[in-house]
Amino acid sequence: MLAEHHDLEAEQAFQSVVAVIRANLKDLGFLLANALLDSAKAALARGRFEDASRFAQEALKEDLRKARDPRASADVGEASLLLAKARKALDDAPGAQAAAHQAAVSLAASLGPDHALTRDALALQ
Repeated sequence: MLAEHHDLEAEQAFQSVVAVIRANLKDLGFLLANALLDSAKAALARGRFEDASRFAQEALKEDLRKARDPRASADVGEASLLLAKARKALDDAPGAQAAAHQAAVSLAASLGPDHALTRDALALQ
């Protein structure tokens, strides 16, 4: 019960942070992708898979925009991994597979094949 309460507080806090960043994109826009990623993690932990998928998709879009090479970006890989987990929980097998593939490619190239995130992505494929 206490953990659920903390998860709810975290989710609400991250959503507030995202709102503040969006209201001040000129000065704080560089923080948006990470705030969205944290929001996706909190939503995933609470079983709010639609929200997790939406936040992860938004983070991925932002990371893709910033990445020099999305196939070798840890940020793209982590956002893709969270998107894969959310889509799997929503029984969207094709969406989960596509996101897991992107995650595996990006994470293997950026963090290496033995990194925990890369292994998580490979396990979802």
